[in-house]
Amino acid sequence: MVEFTFPSQRHGWINGVRGTVTGIRKWTGATPASKVAGSANAKVDERAKVEIWISNSKGKDVQIPFDVPAVEGNEVTVLWGNLLGKDKGTYLFWANHSTGKHGVIEEHVEASFLMTETEIRLGVFLFVVLWALLFLEFRHYPHGFLVFGKSIFFLLSAFLGWVPGLLIWLMVGPSRRKRIGEMEQGFLALTERQNIGFEG
Repeated sequence: MVEFTFPSQRHGWINGVRGTVTGIRKWTGATPASKVAGSANAKVDERAKVEIWISNSKGKDVQIPFDVPAVEGNEVTVLWGNLLGKDKGTYLFWANHSTGKHGVIEEHVEASFLMTETEIRLGVFLFVVLWALLFLEFRHYPHGFLVFGKSIFFLLSAFLGWVPGLLIWLMVGPSRRKRIGEMEQGFLALTERQNIGFEG
């Protein structure tokens, strides 16, 4: 386990396993997505499931419950981690040393890994202010907004409305991509270190 500084400047921990893929298991599990009493059309969620087994340098097999782009015999690294103070980690990165490919598992990347505390608080504050203004506007004009009226609530909400929208766009647009790229380079550097002390 090693310490790691995320793009949000928050400190966290990273653990992982490096070794040879010794087994890959794929199957499909049927999980009821919804149950409606008396309905013959209950939806069923068919999801493909994958797990791989990695044998580390100590000969211990480690089970990884998600699909890593690899075949048996490939040498791979899988990293997981979280912020300091959180014991349970999430899978964040994979690298296939045999093929030279690697990637961040973006669906597991939390906002706290990318956004600073100031950015998150500002976003939440502006979001609350926006909806408060919209609520007051609706109460003032329950039958609709007067776009060309003189309502100060509408003018304020129209002015502030783009601010949280811009922040969200920045986090899902170029800024997010840049920070994920920085995190990926940091993870890749970890996989190249020797005697990193990963546990399996």
